[in-house]
Amino acid sequence: MSRIAKGRILRADDGGRCALLQVELLDGEIVDRVEWFLSYGLTALPLAGAECVVAFIEGASDHAVAIAVEDRRYRVAAKAPGELAIYTQDGARIALKNGRLIAVKCDTYRVHCTNYDVQADNVVFDAEAIALTASAGVDVDTPVLATTGDVTDRGGEASLQDLRNYVSGHTHAETGSETRTPSQVMKGAGHE
Repeated sequence: MSRIAKGRILRADDGGRCALLQVELLDGEIVDRVEWFLSYGLTALPLAGAECVVAFIEGASDHAVAIAVEDRRYRVAAKAPGELAIYTQDGARIALKNGRLIAVKCDTYRVHCTNYDVQADNVVFDAEAIALTASAGVDVDTPVLATTGDVTDRGGEASLQDLRNYVSGHTHAETGSETRTPSQVMKGAGHE
């Protein structure tokens, strides 16, 4: 007959083919090499002090398996029935929320991939600054590219506003006189 006990993790090792835990049971017994099986595709390494439930297969004290591990010190509570989250002790989390919403909270979000393909009806970036580096170029296929401010090039040496002002305010030197500025100016040139 199998025995089930609750304990506290003293140490975790993920260096082998299966994560192994050292556990102190509630009765004070220390059990080494407790196997911890996670669902396929998931991996984790619990912190010392996390709680666990240990099953002793066929009652053998030398064959223990952790069937559940929880760390209530850092646990992120689901806000509503049906929601779930993946989280770390320092506050990073991915939450799958009702309404088909995925919320990510972290300090740095890094993606390494060969291709990054986003297909969406709308994309919103709300940031203090965005830096984009493209060694081969940037192609924008859109009927309108709108900005609320000016557009500069070459590290800020010139802007579209500078070009508008130049084109709308330029003159030509002619024989003995200089032409007036154009009577039709570019929109946004400030001479309207």
